[in-house]
Formats: sequence, structure tokens, C-alpha cells
Amino acid sequence: MPGLSHDGAERFGEAERELLRAQALDQRTIDAANILGMGHLKQGRIREAESTVMQALLIAPEYPEALNHFGIVRANQQRYDEVHALFRKVVQLRPDFAEGYNNSDEKSDVIRSLSAGIRVNCRFPDER
Repeated sequence: MPGLSHDGAERFGEAERELLRAQALDQRTIDAANILGMGHLKQGRIREAESTVMQALLIAPEYPEALNHFGIVRANQQRYDEVHALFRKVVQLRPDFAEGYNNSDEKSDVIRSLSAGIRVNCRFPDER
């Protein structure tokens, strides 16, 4: 995916141009919208982050990575009433997604997160 190699804050301008180009070619480019949204957030452009991540969710409402990023956007907006439910949904949709557990509000989720990461990363290719 264009832009993935440039998504750090120091090269966000390049990444943004490539991701917008990818979106223009295919309006249903969920990953581009999701990544672009996080780039906006890293730049402190919260409204743009919200709008762009929501574009991904309009296409795929149960896309765990976009829901996770939307939870991060909501946390930055201090809309905590929505944050916990979003992170719980992320974990329900993708139980092996360690970042979702890390962002959730329950202490026991940290242990589950580590366990999920170990289960996913310690398997041999033929076991996956």
C-alpha cells in the first residue's frame, strides 16, 4: 500500500499525498483512510482524523483496526463514554489483536493481551 513506508510524523506530507492518491483511485480503500486518519491524529489534526477514520468505518463498520483508531480519536476528544465500548468491540471482533486489549479499560485485559500476542507470534507457520 502506498504511504505505509512514510507514515511516520517526519514524512507525513509524503505519506498523506500517496494515501490520498490511493483513495482517489479507489474510494473503498479502507486501509488508506484508516492510516491517513492516524497520520492526521499524529499531526494534531483531530477533526481530520475523525473524518478520515469514519470514512473507513462507513465502508467496513466492523473493521477492528479502524474501530481501534476511532477509539483513540475519541479518547483524544475526551469522549470517554464511547471509548470503552469501542475498544471492547475491537476485542470481540478480533481476539488476537493485542493493541485492542492494550487500549481497553480492564486490568485483566493486559494479561489476555500478552497471552494473545504470545499465542499469535509463537506459532510456527504450519500451525497458523
